[in-house]
Amino acid sequence: MTLIHKECIGGIAFLKQYLYKLSSETLDKLQSLRVRIKEDIEPFDLNLSRHLNEAIDEYEKGFYLGSSLISAKVIDYVIDLFPGKEIEDKIDALVRERIIPANKKLVTSLVNTAKYARNYFSHDIRLIADAANSLALLNHAVEFADYLTKLSQKPKAS
Repeated sequence: MTLIHKECIGGIAFLKQYLYKLSSETLDKLQSLRVRIKEDIEPFDLNLSRHLNEAIDEYEKGFYLGSSLISAKVIDYVIDLFPGKEIEDKIDALVRERIIPANKKLVTSLVNTAKYARNYFSHDIRLIADAANSLALLNHAVEFADYLTKLSQKPKAS
């Protein structure tokens, strides 16, 4: 990146902090997610990156429900593309393909996140979006999209 581009990004982040009343830590997290999307996901799937960036935009504006719904939609979409029938099978496939480590705590967390996203997106009206769970769901959506990118780069067994 050029120095001017970096300075512009810093200036925009500074203005967003006051415009949207976000902490500098949250803005840093959102910016790091944008970088991951741009570098890792956008070259793989432009539409996926557009959805993730839209979820970030919604979050920055304080529209946590919109951000959460988009993030959950991304997770649901990505999970459907993993091999396997049930969510547990799909996460186990990521372990078998060495996309994620064979860590029981991580596997359980990913299964729970996938189920939570599905409930959030379409099933549980009791779930209410707030800043914390919306940011967590957004972070997970980027992680799942990154897993899909890595999985798609694996050579197919013949």
